[in-house]
Amino acid sequence: MRSISVVTTAFLSLTSLVAAHNIQLMAHSRECFHENLHRDDKMTVTFQVGDREFGGAGNLDIDFWIQDPSGNLKINEHHTSMGDHSFTAHEDGKYTYCFSNEGSSVSSKEVSFNVHGVVYVAEEDHPSDPLEKEVRLLAENLNAVKDEQEYIVLRERVHRNTAESTNDRDGQRCFDETNDLEERSHDDRNHDAHHHGHDTHTHHGSHAPGNLSHGARNHNGLRKSHGRDCYRYRDERNRDKNYYHDQKRRVEKSRDRRSQGEENHKKKNRDVQRSHHVENRDGRNQGNAGQPKPGHF
Repeated sequence: MRSISVVTTAFLSLTSLVAAHNIQLMAHSRECFHENLHRDDKMTVTFQVGDREFGGAGNLDIDFWIQDPSGNLKINEHHTSMGDHSFTAHEDGKYTYCFSNEGSSVSSKEVSFNVHGVVYVAEEDHPSDPLEKEVRLLAENLNAVKDEQEYIVLRERVHRNTAESTNDRDGQRCFDETNDLEERSHDDRNHDAHHHGHDTHTHHGSHAPGNLSHGARNHNGLRKSHGRDCYRYRDERNRDKNYYHDQKRRVEKSRDRRSQGEENHKKKNRDVQRSHHVENRDGRNQGNAGQPKPGHF
């Protein structure tokens, strides 16, 4: 069990916090987290389930529950792929919430969840240096942007996979109907040819070679029209896939830029700490310079 410290014990400062996280649930596994809450604190957990496979739209259902310090279930949901649950703590203690994929034997799932809570920050935990405070704030903002972007990417993947699965079924049905019209048109042509061979001596020129009955012409026209629609649908689907790959490349570039920004932030933080160390050392040296050395007056 892992802990995400959304609420820490203190008594002087009160702020709200939104923490976003992404985890991967393997088959037959669960992931649990806990928060230390005070009485009358409010907490909200929202989550969205997706998968990592392109074009996959399989079973995304998981189980989710929240347990209070006494072991009672405050929330208990089965076979759900998204949720938004809020509750108020009725006692101090550790509140545990779990995501379970134990009912699935073949697929892993990705869960993106947000925890909205209350943070108690002790006065001594506040940085005294304004520059250090700004660096911490920058780090928090970067992490928030990163988590939000990953959450958006996951939601986009879920909707895209659903749309891809639906489009595949529609496309297959489209081509099946086209083949059915082709077979019916072929049967009508054979039927016309058969009757034309038997009726030539009685109906002079009524069914000249190459002429089709009304039913055959109708099926032939429907087949051509339906075929054009299917090919148009295929072309539009290919354009959608190309657009998705372009968007995916843009997201990857943005992720690379964000990683570079995080590296720059870490370097800046190290420089700040190094400068503080140098200033403290210089201050100690200056203080020692004003003191008489042992044995000298």
